[in-house]
Amino acid sequence: MTPEQLEDLILTNGQPEEVQAAFWNMAEEDRKKLSTAAQKLHSQLSRGKANAGASERLKAATKKRGPNNWGAWDTTQTRRASLAVFACGPLSAVKKDRYHYDDAYRKAFAKIIEDRKPDWVDDWLAHELEQEWSLLRFETIRRWMKAGVCQKP
Repeated sequence: MTPEQLEDLILTNGQPEEVQAAFWNMAEEDRKKLSTAAQKLHSQLSRGKANAGASERLKAATKKRGPNNWGAWDTTQTRRASLAVFACGPLSAVKKDRYHYDDAYRKAFAKIIEDRKPDWVDDWLAHELEQEWSLLRFETIRRWMKAGVCQKP
């Protein structure tokens, strides 16, 4: 997958499972190549403002949200970008912002972590559970423990 294909995947309003499927069985080396692109996409989409060097498609996607971008963090595209950050980002990236992986995105998010089995998952779990609130469900952690994805927090 190229950064352009990643952008297309994120900006297409499809199901969250499409993002999960795109990263399924992807080598860690290939994920690392997409990490910066995923983080930049998430940052721009969550702010509701594209960078000067962004593609015309990304500029158009953020522009059509209008002048009041206060809800930009809660759009379909931003949530899909969150999934992409978990699918290819390092620990520092997933700890950086509060990503939204609730509701319809919960299943795809859990599957991304299960498929990837990142070496940072235990550190991220500890960080996530120290927060004032977390969208992470006990059932998800338990499933990851049984699958050997993480240790008991």
